[in-house]
Amino acid sequence: MGSYDRYNVPNFRRIDVLKYTIASYAALAPRWTSAYFYIQLDHNYQSEWDGLEKFIRNLFNCPIHIFTERCYHRKDWQKAVQLILDEPNDENVWWFNNDDHVCVASEYDMKCLDAIDKRLKEDKTHPETLAYISHFIEVVNSGGRNPQYIDENCCSIIWHNTDSISIVTKNTLKKWFFTYDLDAVPMIKSDFIQCHKFDGLRCIIPFRELVRHFDGHSHCGNLANLTPPLGIPEGFFENNIKILYCTNERKPGWTTVNPMSDNLFAACKHGADYKYTLDELPLAWSGRISEIDDSNASKYTPEEIIAARNIFYSSIVNPKVRIGGWPGNDNMPIDWFKAWLK
Repeated sequence: MGSYDRYNVPNFRRIDVLKYTIASYAALAPRWTSAYFYIQLDHNYQSEWDGLEKFIRNLFNCPIHIFTERCYHRKDWQKAVQLILDEPNDENVWWFNNDDHVCVASEYDMKCLDAIDKRLKEDKTHPETLAYISHFIEVVNSGGRNPQYIDENCCSIIWHNTDSISIVTKNTLKKWFFTYDLDAVPMIKSDFIQCHKFDGLRCIIPFRELVRHFDGHSHCGNLANLTPPLGIPEGFFENNIKILYCTNERKPGWTTVNPMSDNLFAACKHGADYKYTLDELPLAWSGRISEIDDSNASKYTPEEIIAARNIFYSSIVNPKVRIGGWPGNDNMPIDWFKAWLK
């Protein structure tokens, strides 16, 4: 899975990562009005195309448009973007040109996502705006970019960014693909625009992790105990996820979820896979969980579990380690996040 360090977390087949990623987006229904996919499979996965297409179409209830080639140049993107601009139903676009940034949001997080969606639609003073919703631990520790507090859900920064892991307005897409003359620039993702154009746009930063890169954040340092690489829960595609809660016990066929754990499995083989509380399990797992064994939770009081959860959340939004790759890196004020402490 590329050059990222996955620590103790195993690798997965690339096509399964793609399917897991798409399924995580589909879990946000009924928010979708339509969905567009540009997918070009590697040669070794060509025989799985029919199954992939069926998998996608079974996930979404909205109109689906699937194309079997990627976009490589500005003219390809203009054609693709125009289809989106012609859609009458919405002004915001979930814009992902990657196959491995997974929506990890829970039902608990939907108020944050919906607040951002509403702000993008209603704030006409900044029509060319995006919400950067991946690389959470990096962007919430970008104080050197002069963040401006908006409300309990998010802040904003002025940022030269065209990354394709964002929610964007249609006006933003127009600016990216119909204003800049980049016909000579190879462009497999919108990310490439920022190598040639340097306009600062208003970028909204959520206060909850909504999306995580499947391979995590090892490019920023060892964050294996904070925001590690993701795995695909065993039984996910069979609707047979089994969860061991509030224990670090590991059993074949089970996913260990323990907010009380000192360590995550990525960093320590005796740690938990995730530190979610039960109401923070990803929406993508909903309807796919067949069993939860929470018998060990009785060893703790609800207050102890909540306290451990709050400590972990605070350690991500205000980590003791410096997050690499961000000039002028400072923590945002911890008070900004207090609404998300239970």
